[in-house]
Amino acid sequence: MKTQVKDIQANTIPYSEIIQVLSHGAEALLQDLKSVPRVNLQSYYVEIENILQFMETLCFIQETMSSEKLQDTLHNTVHSILKAVNNIPQKILVQLPEVPLDNKSGIPNFLVQSIHLLGPSIRIGKNEMAAWVSLDADEVVYYTPEILIDCLRNFGVTKGFLEDRIQDLFESKKYDEEVCIAKGISSEMGEDGRIEYTVDIDDLGQKPKELSSYKVSFKDIKLYEYIAQGNVIANKIPPKPGKPGFTVTNRIITPIESLEAVFPDMDFTKISDDDNHLLVTEDCCIKKLNGVLQLEPSLRIPESISYKTGNVSSKVAVIVDKDVLTGFELQSEKSIQIGGIVEGAKIEAKGSIIIRGGIQGKEKAVIESNADITTKFISNATVNSLGNTVAESEIVNSQVWAGGQVFVTGHPGNIVGGEINADSDVVANTIGSELGIKTVICIGGRAQDLAAMIRETQDKIAGQEEAVDKCNQIIDMLHMRVSQSSVSNEDIKNSLQQADIMLTTAKQNLEELFSESDSLQKQYEDSIQKSRTIRAQVTIHPGTVIHIQDAELTINDSTGPALFLKQGNEITKLPYQSMQKSE
Repeated sequence: MKTQVKDIQANTIPYSEIIQVLSHGAEALLQDLKSVPRVNLQSYYVEIENILQFMETLCFIQETMSSEKLQDTLHNTVHSILKAVNNIPQKILVQLPEVPLDNKSGIPNFLVQSIHLLGPSIRIGKNEMAAWVSLDADEVVYYTPEILIDCLRNFGVTKGFLEDRIQDLFESKKYDEEVCIAKGISSEMGEDGRIEYTVDIDDLGQKPKELSSYKVSFKDIKLYEYIAQGNVIANKIPPKPGKPGFTVTNRIITPIESLEAVFPDMDFTKISDDDNHLLVTEDCCIKKLNGVLQLEPSLRIPESISYKTGNVSSKVAVIVDKDVLTGFELQSEKSIQIGGIVEGAKIEAKGSIIIRGGIQGKEKAVIESNADITTKFISNATVNSLGNTVAESEIVNSQVWAGGQVFVTGHPGNIVGGEINADSDVVANTIGSELGIKTVICIGGRAQDLAAMIRETQDKIAGQEEAVDKCNQIIDMLHMRVSQSSVSNEDIKNSLQQADIMLTTAKQNLEELFSESDSLQKQYEDSIQKSRTIRAQVTIHPGTVIHIQDAELTINDSTGPALFLKQGNEITKLPYQSMQKSE
């Protein structure tokens, strides 16, 4: 029977050792047969002599033979000796002193050893991940599961033995057929490193906000995410190494190396010192453009605020290239620039607001800024600013409040209808209309409002100071009770704890009120220093009502170019003077 193995295993068969074992065993068998007294065994040992002569020849020519041919020759030789031995009576075999017999098979040990060295028919897969064996039914008597495994080890199969299948091979007598008796284990892929963002970048896009009752708001679309300077926008997750495998020949299968993740090249970011975090270097908004994540220190919207964008609330400056449509809201913790027109929308910024196309408010627009508001025109809108409000061409039928000045100095430069409130000057070409449309101009009222707010804050401070004193008194009293008591009183301890919390809260409130009072006082001092004039370069029409602090004047006749201010308790008209830069 031929042993079929890969070349590398075939080369491990100890051919010289097998030839030597067979030669020595056959020689010992021959000598023992010749020494048996009173028995003519010539017919038995003649065949043995012929085999020995062949073995001598084989010793010289084995180097010239291929492994496959040599295997076949040795198998045939073993079977020839086995056939000769089987012809010898058993009672004679057991008497041969130099030829011990195998206990299981009853044949000479040297033949069993040679069979084991040659091994059964073994096939190893090309990738060495499995091995199969086929036991010849005539040779199975020479094997046990343990001996078979030893033979497999001799041929290089050293790992992944399927012991249940090997046992079943013998128990189920699966002879003369291939049985898989060993399997390797494939290597397990690891995980490449990855970049994990701290914001849900998949959620960025034109997707309406889901509301209750299976409804959605098409005005609330998450186009971007805000991230503050110094915050982490992405973390690097390290790769996980794979697990090595092995073949049935114990060749280690190295898994493909897991790759390290690389941070994307993004503006306004830097990599942390430990190389594991991507940090933002400026306050930015996070957007996706054509599926690519981008950071920008300002949020630029290249279209109108509409159902396509939804409402926008930003912690960075916002630039809108087109319009803001009716019913939508735009808010920024910093400044806002709008390239087109604002319709009946709500605009709010802590910084300045610039609206290049103007405000067509439709009696719905509300524009609010903690700084200046600059626009082309204001129509049918409410506009509030803590700084100056500047309209290039006109303000029509609007409610305008400014903590500074109101200017309408372009062409035609009109203020018609509505009410204008400013803490300082109001400057226009024309105020009111020839049709007598009521137009109200109020300046200087903020100082009085601030004074009232300061008084209110002082009252609150007095109330909180009283609360602090009461808390201190309660705490002192509770401490005294604790010192006078010889046993622990949980009620007193709980009351003391509550009093400490109340005291801390009162002190925090007091600190905030002092800060608020200081801010109001500064605003008041700034307010009383401001100039307060109403200036019309062309005229102020009848129907206009002027308020300067607590004084009031109704215009009954066109004034022509004029300047109005308060002198004493009355409003006085003076010749028009343009505003000086120092003013």
